Amino acid sequence: MIVEDNDGFRETLRLVLGLRPGIEVVGAAASGSEGVEACARLAPDVAVVDYRMPGLNGAQTASAVLEASPSTRVVCLTASI
Repeated sequence: MIVEDNDGFRETLRLVLGLRPGIEVVGAAASGSEGVEACARLAPDVAVVDYRMPGLNGAQTASAVLEASPSTRVVCLTASI
């Protein structure tokens, strides 16, 4: 599962990860709240979450994903530190 507010980067991640053997991208969301809802519904193994998003930020999204789908692991990424 990919949770990223930037359309272009979200689609690039989807394409790149989808090319890797053993990885199936089961969904993508444009916001933290959409990502939480999708993770609750899909229960992915991993959610790749942008850390800097409007609304729910990455930390808030990660926490909510873990509550909605306890078996999902979250990886946060950011372009800025």
